[in-house]
Amino acid sequence: MMSEPVEEIETEGDEWDTLLFHVRVSIRYHRRRRDSYLRRHALANAIIIIFSSTAIFSLLQEWSKWLSSLPGLIVTIVATFDFVFGTCSKISTHDNIVRRLLSLEEEMMIHTNSNDGTYNKFLKDWQAIKRDEPDTLKVLETICYNQTLRSMYNSKDQQIPIKWHQRLLADFIDIAEHTLRK
Repeated sequence: MMSEPVEEIETEGDEWDTLLFHVRVSIRYHRRRRDSYLRRHALANAIIIIFSSTAIFSLLQEWSKWLSSLPGLIVTIVATFDFVFGTCSKISTHDNIVRRLLSLEEEMMIHTNSNDGTYNKFLKDWQAIKRDEPDTLKVLETICYNQTLRSMYNSKDQQIPIKWHQRLLADFIDIAEHTLRK
């Protein structure tokens, strides 16, 4: 009879660690997504400012009429893409998810040694956050998974191999995500 509670505690501890691990992977993932959108938005703003400058316009006007209209075209295209793709709203979405996940992680750390049934509450909270997430980039999520493995368990043998070309564009698109296997 004494072995049953010990097995339950070990199982619950494993579940707890697994949930905490996945919360931390999600935190890394959404920080990366937020930062990626921040960089894109900053780049778009820099291009808009540079090419809407009258100095650039006056320099290019000396060369030709066609070339002098190019900065206006670039500003229009970049501003349109930044607006249409909703970069600012995506930054906000990922930032809100990060805040919710950090709050969940903090609560989990407070109750880390309790066996009072809080696991199910935290699991439910995590699932609610996951439901609000936009579509996930699998390659980027795998990168975050590997980073969290290294940071929490210093484990390299369980990492999932990711090719260089998958890493290169992980913030934008998934390339051959079906190849991500242990």
